[in-house]
Amino acid sequence: MTADGTAARTVAQVRVEPADVTLDVHEDETLIEAAWRQGYYWPTICEGKAECGQCFVEILVGEENVSPRTEDEHATIVDVFGRTEEATEAFGYAPRPRPYADRVDELRLACCLRLTGDALVKKRGLRYVGHDPRAK
Repeated sequence: MTADGTAARTVAQVRVEPADVTLDVHEDETLIEAAWRQGYYWPTICEGKAECGQCFVEILVGEENVSPRTEDEHATIVDVFGRTEEATEAFGYAPRPRPYADRVDELRLACCLRLTGDALVKKRGLRYVGHDPRAK
């Protein structure tokens, strides 16, 4: 239900691999919010504030159905997963290896990701807990 009491409209179904889970995503809802609403734990530290990068996903199919990156999302992805050359330039030394450094353009944050159609994404750590994990 929306704030005005009307039924929320599903705009996309997102298949999450390797968990083999399909999530219904409503209008005006991010991917992580859809997972939470349907009782799934989605890895995050910042609880959906685009600060930690832990909620990242790889879009495997349906890139044309996802919202453009926000400035906050882009900054976090570059900070957390940025290319080693960029980090070396910025900090003057090579930081620890970053496994997604060569694919930063393919990563999205589930806390910022809105959809207009179906997609297939890859995210490890998704698990069913049976309730909205934000509820106390």
